Amino acid sequence: MTTQIYPGRSAVKHLGSLFKHDEENPGKLASVCSATAAGRVFGPLKALYRCCLAVIIVTTPMLVTAQQNDEEATETTEATEIEQAPVVESTELEEAPVIPLTEIEEIVVTGTRIARTPEELAGNLTVLDGDFIRASGESTLERVLRQLPQNANPTAERFGSNLNTVQNFTGASTVNLRGLGSESTLILVDGKRIGHSGFLGGVTDVSTIPLSMVERIDVLLDGASAIYGSDAVGGVINIITRKDYQGVELDLNYSQPSDGSYDEWFGTISGGFLLGETRIHASYNHAGHSGLDGADRQATLFQRSEFAGPQFDIRFCCLADGTSLPVLYRLNGDVLTQSEYDALSPEDQSRAIAETHAVLPPGFNQDSSVDEITQFGQPDWGVETQAGWHVLPENQKDGFTFSIDRDFGAYVSAEARARYESRETTYDRGYISLSGQTFGARNPFNPFGRNVHLRGQRQDLPRVTTETDSDTLDLGLNLEGSFGDSDWGWEANLGFSSQDTDSLRINSVDGTSLMAGMASDGVTPSTQFLFGETAESCAEKGGSLSFGLCRVSIPAPPAANPFGDLSSYINDPLNAVSTNEQTRFDALLRGSLWSMPAGDVSVLVGYSSQETVLDSKTQFQIGLVDESPISDVESFSTDASRANEAAYMEGLAPLMSGDMSLSLSLSARWDSYDAPDVTYRDTALGTTEKADDLPDAGSATTWGAGLVFSPFESLRFRLNRQTSFVAPQLNQLLRRTSESITPPFRGLLVQLPNGDLQFRDALIYEGGNPDLKPETADTLNVGAEYNPPSITGLGLKVTWSETDFKDRINQFSAFQIDPDNLPSNTFYIPEEDLYIQERRWFNVSKVDREGVDLEAFYSRETAAGDFRFSWRHSRTSKYDVVIDPAIGEVIDVLGHTEGDTIIGVVPKSATTAQFTWGQRGLEAGLDVTTKSKTSSTLGGVTNTYEPPTILDLTLSYSFVDGGLLGVPGWAEGARVSFTVNNLGNAFGETSVVNDDGEELTQSSSDASPLYGRVYNMTIHVSL
Repeated sequence: MTTQIYPGRSAVKHLGSLFKHDEENPGKLASVCSATAAGRVFGPLKALYRCCLAVIIVTTPMLVTAQQNDEEATETTEATEIEQAPVVESTELEEAPVIPLTEIEEIVVTGTRIARTPEELAGNLTVLDGDFIRASGESTLERVLRQLPQNANPTAERFGSNLNTVQNFTGASTVNLRGLGSESTLILVDGKRIGHSGFLGGVTDVSTIPLSMVERIDVLLDGASAIYGSDAVGGVINIITRKDYQGVELDLNYSQPSDGSYDEWFGTISGGFLLGETRIHASYNHAGHSGLDGADRQATLFQRSEFAGPQFDIRFCCLADGTSLPVLYRLNGDVLTQSEYDALSPEDQSRAIAETHAVLPPGFNQDSSVDEITQFGQPDWGVETQAGWHVLPENQKDGFTFSIDRDFGAYVSAEARARYESRETTYDRGYISLSGQTFGARNPFNPFGRNVHLRGQRQDLPRVTTETDSDTLDLGLNLEGSFGDSDWGWEANLGFSSQDTDSLRINSVDGTSLMAGMASDGVTPSTQFLFGETAESCAEKGGSLSFGLCRVSIPAPPAANPFGDLSSYINDPLNAVSTNEQTRFDALLRGSLWSMPAGDVSVLVGYSSQETVLDSKTQFQIGLVDESPISDVESFSTDASRANEAAYMEGLAPLMSGDMSLSLSLSARWDSYDAPDVTYRDTALGTTEKADDLPDAGSATTWGAGLVFSPFESLRFRLNRQTSFVAPQLNQLLRRTSESITPPFRGLLVQLPNGDLQFRDALIYEGGNPDLKPETADTLNVGAEYNPPSITGLGLKVTWSETDFKDRINQFSAFQIDPDNLPSNTFYIPEEDLYIQERRWFNVSKVDREGVDLEAFYSRETAAGDFRFSWRHSRTSKYDVVIDPAIGEVIDVLGHTEGDTIIGVVPKSATTAQFTWGQRGLEAGLDVTTKSKTSSTLGGVTNTYEPPTILDLTLSYSFVDGGLLGVPGWAEGARVSFTVNNLGNAFGETSVVNDDGEELTQSSSDASPLYGRVYNMTIHVSL
């Protein structure tokens, strides 16, 4: 194919389809490459914010005025001329005066910054085009991306999902290519980076981008850091937004499951206009979700929950073997307390039935008689335990997009763009509950006459709720041009992204005070144990020191009535806020160095700089249980920022051309990170302190090389070798490093030579780790594409890939250690007879994975209609995790895993298939997604999850000329779609069994999509 460089916005080319070789059926497949880069930005972030806003506001009238005085503007191709132009074959581009609008694309191929065709790309690129997106039947971008077979274990919007080790407060969603972690997947919009999300940053929320503004999605699998920098280890998601429309368009979408448990709606109005040669695009979108209550999903949540039920129940647990002791007795139809049982004769005691569990009737309180209790035995609560608990949040979203672009003569063009979203999210976290707190026998409100453990919900009190507001802003200014009529061009991009999140936790309970009050009689003093006191300081407090703990007597807390008024134990609203900011500047120069017999050798050089800011503080726990890097969350308040700069180059050399072609691509990049700027704040004292002498995060040098060989037109082989990296995240520096000796009997269990275990105190390091280095990865993929000449429209693709991911940043604690085989985070100093353990983040772990991706596409036009079939399958053959090389244990997480890992279980295979048929405006589509089952064994218990096979059926009609129905003038170009998502109302199935094969109580939700069968109506109208 011959490349024609056109003056104006960008070089353009008529691109043949990636999987179609015949001239009678040229496709329009094109891919989008990343933003280009140069120069470093200095100055305050807020100043840049105001500057970019000013550019967008001021540029519009300036561009309109400029185009009126531009004598060279007539040389550019106007949209009206393009639409009327005849279709031109690719070999005729140089002679063609104009190009049809439907056949031109910017040469912006995801996976490279050098303008070239997708056929020359050595990387493994998958394109989800508009037809695929519509036929998927999905109404949001994140759900379309979840259909990717390579997107393993992404963050879903449901409550309790993991957004970079913290709770998902905003209903965010991420992409996790290859299952290597969402922080290892780079997200681009129109080739440009966008900012991070969440209280600890580090990941990108794709749910902020409305699906209605998406034209297609380019998915570059595996490493690409030599092109894009940090994070591109699992791959790159490049979301291409629509820019091809004129006039005003309206999109409306409404969804509701078949059981009517929630409502979801989307609405977008967008417009594209030409003011002379100035192009303007703007849109507004509104979306909402009414929230999904856990009690509405019996098939997927706690069918036999161990959580507090809707009524109170009592027991007293436990003996050493786990046996519960009696809480009540029954004799001759009477219910007896412990004291009444003790007063019985030995004969009556032998006849009495001991009850270890009892369910209290509704309204039971301190004045009730135990004779009112009629239900005994361990309760087997169902989904009613989840009433008032959102598994999907209630949210409202409003978003705006605006862009303006224009050609300044023949050689320079500019574009300014802005994207903003405001989101309000409400998570109901269930009713105020007791989960087994001790209700003391001496408490005056205890009617049972003995200590019991009390569980149950107070559904008469307000629910615990988390309300979160977040604002996302993305600004960009792009300039590009060429040097006269030469083939050398330049690009520059200035961008700013921010997300401000403000979260309130409402009606949370002071559990410590309530527990103390329930165990108290309000009179008898209680005992408190203090750590870190000397004998002298302990004596000053009136206590005594024993085993390193100071035992002090304190006044009795007020007796708490769990059946009565608990308002004094309900906290005032607690607040957590965070700001993620990213300022970026890129610039590059590209062109041809010299000519070779096979074609021109292209080269690109560029420079980029970026500053990232994370400012977070919280009054309540934001981390997931046992996963948060923050232990003293009450004092968590830190502002951290870091700058980096990079220089990069690319080269493309055609080595052979003609019927047999061969091309070589090379890329290299150097990234350098400055020392972070960290400020610690003490919110209680109102003081701040800067961290001193923090070292640089270091630098990373990455490179890539690719070969594309085509022995004949219908067959193509690809080889791509890349090195990649992920820079340490700012959240891993948020806390200052602290050190302390462990409390007695809470240190390390040291294995003695005879096999016994001995408690030993240890010096523990916690907090942030300023010495972290980048995670590094080597990736390799080898693939082939074949378009059988005898079967027009058929395309086949196979790619084998491997990833060697090293120096992974992890955090773990090893409480039981072997002195002869110490883990990487534990050290022993013989001179002081002291163990030291590192419980901060540190570079230690690694992942080795291998797998095969398969794709098949077939399309055919017949008198009976147009048929299209696509099939994508990903099969992983190896997924080994080494958590600690010092121990040397290799954990296979493919399909099944033993113990706890940093990755989670990765399914062996995943498949997406799609079939569509269309004729005269009517189209039907069937979309199928499925994954293989996964299981994990921990502590002798195996949890197995069998994912559902999801079928989506879509029927749509477009009002077009020649369609089945007449086209009223107002309806021309309109489209109506009806979709049934999850046609079979399928849910995942979870089983929990022990080593003896006995089925156990399910204690956690599975990974089902939770939606069930959903009916969806979409209307698209051109106004």
